[in-house]
Amino acid sequence: MVKTKQIAGVVLAGGLSTRMGTDKSQLIYQGKTLLENAKRTLELSCAGQILVSGSDLPGAVKDKIPQLGPLGGIYSILSLPGINKFDGFLFVTVDMPNVTASMLDRLVSLGSETSSPICFKDCYLPLFLPYSKQVRDQLHLAIKQQQLSVRSLFAKTNGAFVTPEDQATLLNVNRMQEWRNFLSEQTQNRSVNV
Repeated sequence: MVKTKQIAGVVLAGGLSTRMGTDKSQLIYQGKTLLENAKRTLELSCAGQILVSGSDLPGAVKDKIPQLGPLGGIYSILSLPGINKFDGFLFVTVDMPNVTASMLDRLVSLGSETSSPICFKDCYLPLFLPYSKQVRDQLHLAIKQQQLSVRSLFAKTNGAFVTPEDQATLLNVNRMQEWRNFLSEQTQNRSVNV
Protein backbone atom coordinates (compact mmCIF):
# COMPACT_ATOMS: atom_id res chain seq x y z
CA MET A 1 0.00 0.00 0.00
CA VAL A 2 1.39 3.41 -1.02
CA LYS A 3 1.30 6.05 1.70
CA THR A 4 -0.32 9.33 0.67
CA LYS A 5 2.05 12.22 1.28
CA GLN A 6 0.88 14.80 3.79
CA ILE A 7 1.61 18.32 2.60
CA ALA A 8 1.10 21.46 4.67
CA GLY A 9 0.46 24.75 2.93
CA VAL A 10 2.08 27.83 4.44
CA VAL A 11 1.38 31.48 3.71
CA LEU A 12 4.41 33.62 4.51
CA ALA A 13 2.80 36.83 5.73
CA GLY A 14 5.19 38.12 8.37
CA GLY A 15 6.87 40.94 6.48
CA LEU A 16 6.89 44.47 7.80
CA SER A 17 5.36 45.87 4.56
CA THR A 18 7.59 48.95 4.83
CA ARG A 19 7.79 49.41 1.04
CA MET A 20 4.01 49.06 0.71
CA GLY A 21 3.28 51.42 3.60
CA THR A 22 0.42 49.23 4.84
CA ASP A 23 -0.05 45.56 5.79
CA LYS A 24 -0.01 43.71 2.44
CA SER A 25 -1.90 40.76 3.86
CA GLN A 26 -4.95 42.98 4.39
CA LEU A 27 -5.12 44.50 0.89
CA ILE A 28 -8.40 43.64 -0.85
CA TYR A 29 -8.42 41.71 -4.12
CA GLN A 30 -11.56 40.19 -5.62
CA GLY A 31 -13.50 40.97 -2.44
CA LYS A 32 -11.08 39.20 -0.10
CA THR A 33 -7.81 40.07 1.60
CA LEU A 34 -4.58 38.88 0.00
CA LEU A 35 -4.16 36.60 3.01
CA GLU A 36 -7.60 35.02 2.44
CA ASN A 37 -6.83 34.64 -1.27
CA ALA A 38 -3.46 32.96 -0.57
CA LYS A 39 -5.06 30.56 1.92
CA ARG A 40 -7.82 29.73 -0.56
CA THR A 41 -5.30 29.02 -3.32
CA LEU A 42 -3.49 26.63 -0.98
CA GLU A 43 -6.82 24.97 -0.06
CA LEU A 44 -7.54 24.42 -3.77
CA SER A 45 -4.10 22.90 -4.30
CA CYS A 46 -2.96 19.59 -2.92
CA ALA A 47 -1.97 21.10 0.43
CA GLY A 48 -3.69 19.64 3.48
CA GLN A 49 -3.46 21.77 6.59
CA ILE A 50 -2.93 25.51 6.02
CA LEU A 51 -0.63 27.50 8.30
CA VAL A 52 0.18 31.21 8.33
CA SER A 53 3.58 32.51 9.32
CA GLY A 54 3.45 36.09 10.55
CA SER A 55 4.08 37.75 13.85
CA ASP A 56 1.01 39.96 14.29
CA LEU A 57 -1.74 38.04 12.54
CA PRO A 58 -4.42 36.22 14.59
CA GLY A 59 -3.79 32.47 14.58
CA ALA A 60 -0.45 32.88 12.84
CA VAL A 61 2.75 31.17 13.86
CA LYS A 62 4.93 33.80 15.46
CA ASP A 63 8.49 34.13 14.22
CA LYS A 64 10.93 32.35 16.52
CA ILE A 65 13.51 34.97 15.60
CA PRO A 66 11.92 38.23 14.38
CA GLN A 67 12.84 40.03 11.17
CA LEU A 68 14.66 37.27 9.32
CA GLY A 69 12.48 37.55 6.23
CA PRO A 70 10.94 34.56 4.46
CA LEU A 71 13.66 32.22 5.71
CA GLY A 72 12.72 33.14 9.28
CA GLY A 73 9.12 32.19 8.54
CA ILE A 74 10.21 28.87 7.06
CA TYR A 75 12.42 28.24 10.09
CA SER A 76 9.56 29.05 12.49
CA ILE A 77 7.19 26.64 10.74
CA LEU A 78 9.70 23.78 10.58
CA SER A 79 10.46 24.31 14.29
CA LEU A 80 6.88 23.73 15.43
CA PRO A 81 6.24 20.76 17.74
CA GLY A 82 4.71 17.80 15.88
CA ILE A 83 5.50 19.28 12.46
CA ASN A 84 7.25 16.03 11.47
CA LYS A 85 3.82 14.54 10.65
CA PHE A 86 4.13 16.30 7.29
CA ASP A 87 6.18 14.96 4.40
CA GLY A 88 6.57 18.36 2.79
CA PHE A 89 5.59 22.01 2.82
CA LEU A 90 4.28 24.32 0.16
CA PHE A 91 5.30 27.92 0.93
CA VAL A 92 3.63 30.89 -0.77
CA THR A 93 3.95 34.58 -0.07
CA VAL A 94 0.95 36.73 0.67
CA ASP A 95 1.92 39.28 -2.00
CA MET A 96 1.71 37.12 -5.15
CA PRO A 97 -1.98 37.38 -6.14
CA ASN A 98 -1.65 35.63 -9.52
CA VAL A 99 -0.41 32.29 -8.18
CA THR A 100 -2.84 29.48 -8.97
CA ALA A 101 -3.57 26.12 -7.36
CA SER A 102 -2.48 24.29 -10.53
CA MET A 103 0.93 25.97 -10.35
CA LEU A 104 1.29 24.88 -6.74
CA ASP A 105 0.14 21.34 -7.54
CA ARG A 106 2.92 21.15 -10.10
CA LEU A 107 5.54 22.06 -7.48
CA VAL A 108 4.17 19.52 -5.01
CA SER A 109 3.96 16.76 -7.61
CA LEU A 110 7.56 17.21 -8.76
CA GLY A 111 8.87 17.74 -5.25
CA SER A 112 7.10 14.68 -3.90
CA GLU A 113 8.37 12.52 -6.76
CA THR A 114 11.99 13.60 -6.29
CA SER A 115 12.01 14.44 -2.55
CA SER A 116 13.71 17.69 -3.57
CA PRO A 117 12.97 21.36 -3.07
CA ILE A 118 11.21 22.72 -6.17
CA CYS A 119 10.49 26.29 -7.25
CA PHE A 120 9.92 28.20 -10.47
CA LYS A 121 12.90 29.40 -12.49
CA ASP A 122 14.14 32.82 -11.31
CA CYS A 123 11.60 32.88 -8.45
CA TYR A 124 12.35 31.11 -5.16
CA LEU A 125 8.82 31.48 -3.81
CA PRO A 126 6.39 29.69 -4.11
CA LEU A 127 8.51 26.79 -2.90
CA PHE A 128 7.98 23.13 -2.18
CA LEU A 129 10.28 21.88 0.60
CA PRO A 130 10.40 18.22 1.60
CA TYR A 131 10.63 17.60 5.33
CA SER A 132 14.07 16.01 5.31
CA LYS A 133 17.12 15.94 7.53
CA GLN A 134 19.12 17.72 4.83
CA VAL A 135 16.62 20.59 4.64
CA ARG A 136 16.39 20.90 8.44
CA ASP A 137 20.17 20.80 8.89
CA GLN A 138 20.80 23.38 6.17
CA LEU A 139 18.04 25.62 7.51
CA HIS A 140 19.48 25.57 11.04
CA LEU A 141 22.95 26.27 9.66
CA ALA A 142 21.66 29.18 7.56
CA ILE A 143 20.00 30.76 10.60
CA LYS A 144 23.10 30.23 12.74
CA GLN A 145 25.38 31.75 10.07
CA GLN A 146 22.92 34.54 9.22
CA GLN A 147 22.72 33.40 5.58
CA LEU A 148 19.11 34.40 5.29
CA SER A 149 18.25 33.93 1.63
CA VAL A 150 15.82 31.30 0.37
CA ARG A 151 18.03 31.13 -2.73
CA SER A 152 21.01 29.96 -0.64
CA LEU A 153 18.94 27.33 1.19
CA PHE A 154 17.56 26.13 -2.14
CA ALA A 155 21.05 25.73 -3.62
CA LYS A 156 22.43 23.93 -0.56
CA THR A 157 19.57 21.42 -0.56
CA ASN A 158 19.92 20.52 -4.26
CA GLY A 159 16.72 22.20 -5.32
CA ALA A 160 15.41 21.99 -8.87
CA PHE A 161 13.67 24.58 -11.02
CA VAL A 162 10.65 24.27 -13.24
CA THR A 163 9.70 26.77 -15.90
CA PRO A 164 6.45 28.64 -15.22
CA GLU A 165 3.82 28.51 -17.93
CA ASP A 166 3.39 32.28 -17.59
CA GLN A 167 5.97 34.46 -15.84
CA ALA A 168 3.24 37.05 -15.04
CA THR A 169 1.70 34.60 -12.58
CA LEU A 170 4.76 35.14 -10.38
CA LEU A 171 4.18 38.87 -10.01
CA ASN A 172 5.13 40.09 -6.54
CA VAL A 173 3.60 43.38 -5.33
CA ASN A 174 5.79 45.17 -2.80
CA ARG A 175 5.01 48.85 -3.34
CA MET A 176 1.73 50.76 -3.45
CA GLN A 177 2.35 51.80 -7.08
CA GLU A 178 2.89 48.16 -8.06
CA TRP A 179 -0.38 47.29 -6.31
CA ARG A 180 -2.26 50.07 -8.11
CA ASN A 181 -0.78 48.98 -11.46
CA PHE A 182 -1.79 45.39 -10.76
CA LEU A 183 -5.38 46.38 -9.92
CA SER A 184 -5.56 48.60 -13.00
CA GLU A 185 -4.36 45.75 -15.25
CA GLN A 186 -6.90 43.38 -13.71
CA THR A 187 -9.70 45.87 -14.37
CA GLN A 188 -8.53 46.34 -17.98
CA ASN A 189 -8.31 42.57 -18.52
CA ARG A 190 -11.87 42.09 -17.23
CA SER A 191 -13.11 44.90 -19.52
CA VAL A 192 -11.48 43.27 -22.55
CA ASN A 193 -12.94 39.86 -21.70
CA VAL A 194 -16.52 41.12 -21.29
